[in-house]
Amino acid sequence: MKRILFILISILLALSLAGTSAAAGKRQTVKVVVDGKAAILEDHPVTFKGKMYVEFRSMLNGLGYTVDFDEVTDTIRAAGDFTRLEMSVGGDVAFVNGRAVESTGQVIKLNGGTWIGLRFLAELAGYKVVWNGAASSVSLTYQGPGKEELSAVYAVFDKMLLLEAAGDYAGLAGLFAENTALDVSGIQEQWKKTRTKSSIKDKFIQSYTGAEAVVSVIDETVKLSGGFFPDNKAQTLYTLHRDADGQWKIFDIETVGVEFTNVPALFDQGVTIGESDKADIEKVLNDQLKAANDENLDSYMATLVDFPQKAEAKAAVEELFRTTEMTSSLDKWTIVAYDGAGKATLLIAVNTEVRAEGTVSRIGSVYTNEAEKAEGKWLLRPEMSGLQQETL
Repeated sequence: MKRILFILISILLALSLAGTSAAAGKRQTVKVVVDGKAAILEDHPVTFKGKMYVEFRSMLNGLGYTVDFDEVTDTIRAAGDFTRLEMSVGGDVAFVNGRAVESTGQVIKLNGGTWIGLRFLAELAGYKVVWNGAASSVSLTYQGPGKEELSAVYAVFDKMLLLEAAGDYAGLAGLFAENTALDVSGIQEQWKKTRTKSSIKDKFIQSYTGAEAVVSVIDETVKLSGGFFPDNKAQTLYTLHRDADGQWKIFDIETVGVEFTNVPALFDQGVTIGESDKADIEKVLNDQLKAANDENLDSYMATLVDFPQKAEAKAAVEELFRTTEMTSSLDKWTIVAYDGAGKATLLIAVNTEVRAEGTVSRIGSVYTNEAEKAEGKWLLRPEMSGLQQETL
């Protein structure tokens, strides 16, 4: 009797779920209009829990996106002129140009396919949504920049590449907004010291208003001639503002990520310096490493120049000595820049053995550091810029 009752309950439950699924997948004779033209969809929109959904691929294609779908993770990735989208079935978060947006219940499996909430998708892509009940249609009207606006923004980067190729330092200054806080003269000096060639691999606008545009640029830059420069591939955010005559100008630059692509060859960019100065710099390098290995705080601090935050730095080094057990050795080094007046840029390779919780790790690091000659003695700046780190 219990077995029969269990079977009956199972059947009723299955029928109940089937009815819910049918309701969830109810197709609607609704026309979706994008910028005045009917969208060609693979299937009619459906409703689920009072919300309208559209088949993801045909809708994104209709909005001008190229689409990739990872069937293993049920993840949608779509790329348009203005926006990059990433979202997953059942995910609570979607990404718009790398920015997280709540997406709970917006990407679902239904009727054997993958569906996205229509209003959710449209608004992510920059469209205004208007429902016309009398006509049983939904109108999507693009609110973002058009092709002319995009071209005007992207023209800044076309000019930058042309100016770089021509070595036009004065022209470079003209790309920056008058009220920028960036050191434009310093950027010009860097261009004068080192000739480079950049190529833009990808760019897209992260945000746009009539007065400001934030553009993500992925580029590769290689040295052609001149001073020390590590070849690199970087992702950079440029904030552009319109000037008085309506032209887009660079207001701010933020490096999001960088990968240095020719680190071993950088040691070939060494410059000549007097043997006495070179020996003194090598001594202070070895003195610093020995002090670190011996966890001798006073000796370590004695290798550094004076600077405003030296007391805070001393406390940080003391904490490092207390919490970390490691031994470092100088692999190789060279001087890659020298101003002839007591300032030098060093390229340093160090091998470090780190011991923690019964395990030993060996790490090779390459970094740059600045050295300064004060009162006849070479000392090191506290700032180090890492170029490469790998497990040995």
